[in-house]
Amino acid sequence: ACPMLPPRPGARYQAAVRGRGGVPLGVVCVADCVPREFSQEEREILLEVACLLEHEIQTYATVQELNDRLSRQSLYDPGTGLPNETLFLSTLAELLDLRRGKTVALALVKLNRFEQVHRALGKVGADHAIDQAATRLRQACDTGTLLGRP
Repeated sequence: ACPMLPPRPGARYQAAVRGRGGVPLGVVCVADCVPREFSQEEREILLEVACLLEHEIQTYATVQELNDRLSRQSLYDPGTGLPNETLFLSTLAELLDLRRGKTVALALVKLNRFEQVHRALGKVGADHAIDQAATRLRQACDTGTLLGRP
Protein backbone atom coordinates (compact mmCIF):
# COMPACT_ATOMS: atom_id res chain seq x y z
CA ALA A 1 0.00 0.00 0.00
CA CYS A 2 1.06 3.58 -0.59
CA PRO A 3 1.68 5.48 2.65
CA MET A 4 0.16 8.89 3.30
CA LEU A 5 2.49 11.83 3.83
CA PRO A 6 1.94 14.72 6.25
CA PRO A 7 0.12 17.59 4.46
CA ARG A 8 2.10 20.49 3.00
CA PRO A 9 0.95 24.13 2.86
CA GLY A 10 -1.59 24.55 0.04
CA ALA A 11 -1.90 20.82 -0.46
CA ARG A 12 -5.28 19.30 0.16
CA TYR A 13 -4.11 15.72 -0.24
CA GLN A 14 -0.92 13.90 -1.10
CA ALA A 15 0.31 10.33 -1.37
CA ALA A 16 3.83 8.98 -1.83
CA VAL A 17 4.87 7.20 -5.02
CA ARG A 18 7.62 4.68 -4.47
CA GLY A 19 9.74 2.66 -6.86
CA ARG A 20 11.37 -0.73 -6.56
CA GLY A 21 12.49 -1.49 -3.03
CA GLY A 22 10.40 1.35 -1.62
CA VAL A 23 12.69 4.05 -3.03
CA PRO A 24 10.76 7.36 -2.97
CA LEU A 25 10.11 8.65 -6.51
CA GLY A 26 7.70 11.48 -5.85
CA VAL A 27 4.33 12.52 -4.56
CA VAL A 28 0.86 12.69 -6.06
CA CYS A 29 -0.43 15.94 -4.66
CA VAL A 30 -3.82 17.62 -5.09
CA ALA A 31 -4.11 21.33 -4.37
CA ASP A 32 -6.61 24.01 -5.27
CA CYS A 33 -7.45 27.63 -4.52
CA VAL A 34 -10.54 26.82 -2.50
CA PRO A 35 -9.81 25.29 0.90
CA ARG A 36 -11.87 22.16 1.50
CA GLU A 37 -11.55 18.71 2.97
CA PHE A 38 -11.64 15.62 0.79
CA SER A 39 -14.09 12.91 1.71
CA GLN A 40 -12.82 9.50 2.69
CA GLU A 41 -13.95 8.15 -0.71
CA GLU A 42 -12.03 10.90 -2.56
CA ARG A 43 -8.93 10.18 -0.48
CA GLU A 44 -9.19 6.47 -1.30
CA ILE A 45 -9.51 7.25 -5.03
CA LEU A 46 -6.45 9.52 -4.93
CA LEU A 47 -4.50 6.92 -2.98
CA GLU A 48 -5.48 4.32 -5.59
CA VAL A 49 -4.24 6.65 -8.36
CA ALA A 50 -0.91 6.97 -6.55
CA CYS A 51 -0.71 3.18 -6.18
CA LEU A 52 -1.51 2.67 -9.88
CA LEU A 53 1.19 5.16 -10.82
CA GLU A 54 3.63 3.39 -8.53
CA HIS A 55 2.74 0.03 -10.12
CA GLU A 56 3.22 1.40 -13.65
CA ILE A 57 6.62 2.85 -12.75
CA GLN A 58 7.72 -0.47 -11.24
CA THR A 59 6.42 -2.36 -14.28
CA TYR A 60 8.34 -0.03 -16.59
CA ALA A 61 11.52 -0.58 -14.55
CA THR A 62 11.03 -4.36 -14.74
CA VAL A 63 10.51 -4.24 -18.51
CA GLN A 64 13.66 -2.10 -18.90
CA GLU A 65 15.64 -4.55 -16.78
CA LEU A 66 14.40 -7.51 -18.85
CA ASN A 67 15.18 -5.69 -22.11
CA ASP A 68 18.69 -4.95 -20.87
CA ARG A 69 19.17 -8.60 -19.90
CA LEU A 70 17.88 -9.82 -23.28
CA SER A 71 20.11 -7.37 -25.10
CA ARG A 72 23.13 -8.57 -23.14
CA GLN A 73 22.25 -12.21 -23.79
CA SER A 74 21.90 -11.55 -27.52
CA LEU A 75 25.29 -9.82 -27.78
CA TYR A 76 27.58 -11.64 -25.34
CA ASP A 77 28.72 -15.23 -24.93
CA PRO A 78 27.12 -16.49 -21.72
CA GLY A 79 30.13 -18.60 -20.68
CA THR A 80 32.94 -16.10 -21.16
CA GLY A 81 31.13 -12.77 -21.12
CA LEU A 82 33.00 -11.88 -24.32
CA PRO A 83 31.17 -10.20 -27.21
CA ASN A 84 29.63 -12.81 -29.50
CA GLU A 85 30.21 -12.88 -33.25
CA THR A 86 27.45 -10.35 -33.99
CA LEU A 87 28.74 -7.73 -31.56
CA PHE A 88 32.38 -8.47 -32.36
CA LEU A 89 31.92 -8.01 -36.11
CA SER A 90 29.84 -4.84 -35.80
CA THR A 91 32.32 -3.30 -33.34
CA LEU A 92 35.23 -4.36 -35.54
CA ALA A 93 33.57 -2.71 -38.56
CA GLU A 94 33.14 0.53 -36.58
CA LEU A 95 36.76 0.44 -35.41
CA LEU A 96 38.07 -0.24 -38.91
CA ASP A 97 36.01 2.66 -40.22
CA LEU A 98 37.42 4.96 -37.53
CA ARG A 99 40.99 3.81 -38.22
CA ARG A 100 40.69 3.98 -42.00
CA GLY A 101 44.16 4.43 -43.47
CA LYS A 102 45.91 3.49 -40.23
CA THR A 103 47.57 0.25 -39.23
CA VAL A 104 45.32 -2.26 -37.49
CA ALA A 105 46.27 -5.62 -35.95
CA LEU A 106 43.88 -8.53 -35.86
CA ALA A 107 44.64 -11.85 -34.18
CA LEU A 108 42.62 -15.04 -34.22
CA VAL A 109 43.23 -17.44 -31.36
CA LYS A 110 42.23 -21.05 -31.88
CA LEU A 111 42.32 -23.64 -29.14
CA ASN A 112 44.03 -26.64 -30.75
CA ARG A 113 42.63 -30.09 -30.12
CA PHE A 114 39.63 -28.63 -28.34
CA GLU A 115 37.50 -31.62 -29.34
CA GLN A 116 39.86 -33.81 -27.30
CA VAL A 117 39.49 -31.48 -24.32
CA HIS A 118 35.71 -31.67 -24.71
CA ARG A 119 35.76 -35.48 -24.86
CA ALA A 120 38.13 -35.78 -21.91
CA LEU A 121 36.55 -33.19 -19.60
CA GLY A 122 32.95 -33.12 -20.80
CA LYS A 123 30.90 -30.02 -21.54
CA VAL A 124 31.37 -28.43 -18.10
CA GLY A 125 35.13 -28.95 -18.19
CA ALA A 126 35.39 -27.69 -21.76
CA ASP A 127 33.33 -24.61 -20.89
CA HIS A 128 35.63 -23.99 -17.94
CA ALA A 129 38.69 -24.28 -20.21
CA ILE A 130 37.20 -21.70 -22.62
CA ASP A 131 36.37 -19.41 -19.70
CA GLN A 132 39.95 -19.69 -18.42
CA ALA A 133 41.33 -18.93 -21.90
CA ALA A 134 39.09 -15.85 -22.11
CA THR A 135 40.20 -14.69 -18.66
CA ARG A 136 43.86 -15.04 -19.59
CA LEU A 137 43.32 -13.19 -22.88
CA ARG A 138 41.63 -10.34 -21.00
CA GLN A 139 44.55 -10.19 -18.56
CA ALA A 140 47.14 -10.23 -21.37
CA CYS A 141 45.50 -7.55 -23.50
CA ASP A 142 45.55 -3.82 -23.05
CA THR A 143 42.42 -2.05 -21.87
CA GLY A 144 40.30 -1.25 -24.90
CA THR A 145 41.40 -4.32 -26.86
CA LEU A 146 38.46 -5.82 -28.71
CA LEU A 147 37.97 -9.46 -27.81
CA GLY A 148 35.18 -11.75 -28.98
CA ARG A 149 34.03 -15.32 -29.22
CA PRO A 150 32.50 -16.35 -32.54
